[in-house]
Order: sequence, then structure tokens, then C-alpha cells
Amino acid sequence: MRKLLLIAFASLLSAGVFAAHAQAKAYTADTDTDTLMMDHKVLELGDKYVAVLSSMFQEEATRAGTLGYHSDLQERDIQAQVSRRQTLLSLQEALGRINPKALSSYTKVDYYTLKEIISEKLFAIDTENELSKNPLWYLQSVDAIYDILLKDYASRADRQRDALKRVQALPKVLEQGKVSGCRVGSSENIVYLDIFLVIVEQRCQTVFKYCNLRKRNINALTVLIRSCNLQILHQFSGQ
Repeated sequence: MRKLLLIAFASLLSAGVFAAHAQAKAYTADTDTDTLMMDHKVLELGDKYVAVLSSMFQEEATRAGTLGYHSDLQERDIQAQVSRRQTLLSLQEALGRINPKALSSYTKVDYYTLKEIISEKLFAIDTENELSKNPLWYLQSVDAIYDILLKDYASRADRQRDALKRVQALPKVLEQGKVSGCRVGSSENIVYLDIFLVIVEQRCQTVFKYCNLRKRNINALTVLIRSCNLQILHQFSGQ
């Protein structure tokens, strides 16, 4: 539920809610200058976060409905994680230089929510260590293909193109999982992973039909998906 709320908030960011808040506020001649300046800084950081989401967290950007690179999957290697971490830390440090007591009541909500989102992402990178300890993070790349169907961000033809490009990028994600040495920690997780892979394949079939592919193309892509899934299961189970 918490992650769903964070995704929902990202959708609000992409819709320009920060700007809408600023326009809706009834600033008066008595409004403190520091409040105006601090509010503006929060708005700027909100815009920067949306840009980061679109360019570095492409799959989440699709779920949030933001403008972004919907034909791409997130890079899952150490270099990409270091870059994301540095960017998030930069945003976190900029937020830390803002005194929340100087903010208007509206912008305080934006400030604390943005702060929580950034902390959540840093926790996933630093503490959960999703790169080497969370196999489901890699499998989300497969699910991200299905997400394209759920968001009407472009024409059908454009979304068909984006979905197929993400399918073609799956082997690279698998290879990145191998390089990272990611493993599942228990037999229960292996069973869960196996079930999840079946769901993933079903969703990809839905994508293929949506794209109006010829039968031979569907069969070829199905073989690719199944091959990736089996390799992922063996890799992450240490078999």
C-alpha cells in the first residue's frame, strides 16, 4: 500500500500539482518573503524529481503516467545504481537546506511527501540492496511491459512499439541479474518466484495480442520469455 501511495504521488507530480498548489494559494501582501522563496524552492525540487523519475526510473514513470522513455527498461547494474543514488542524495541534500517551518501549509505537505519518496528510494538502494538481494526487482522489468497497456500516454501504435522494445531488452536485464549475482534466500521464495514468472508470461501474451502480432512472431517472443524466465529462476535459486 505504501508503494502504491508513492506511485500515486508521482502521478500528481507529473500532472503539475506542485504548480497548481502554488497558483491556488492566496498569497497576500503580508506573506513573508522567506515563505515565498522556500515554497518556490520546493516547487523546483518537485520538478527535478519528475525529471529524475522519467530519465532514471523509466518503469515507474510509466506506472505514474509521466512523460519519459517508455520504450526503455531501467538499467540494473552497479553504475546505474551509483548514478541514481548520487542524484537522489543531491535532491535530499537540497531538501535538507530548506526550513520546513518557513513553508506555507500547502507546501509543507509537498515537502514532507517528496522527502519520504526520496528516502524510500535510497533505502531500496542502500539497505535492501535490491541490486544483489531482490530478484523481484529484476522481474519487475518483465511486468513493466504489461504496464504500457494500462496507461493511455500515447497512441496505440506508439505503445505497441514501446512494448516490443521492452520485450527485446529483457535478455539484457537477465544478464545484469547474472552479473550482480542476485540470489533468492529460501525455498519459499523460489516457489513464489515460479508463480510470479507464470503470471509474467500470461501478461506478456496479453501484450502480444494487443500489438496484433503475427502468430509466428508471438511464438518466437513466447520462447524468448520462457527462456528468460527459466534462466532467471535457475540463476536466482543458485541452481
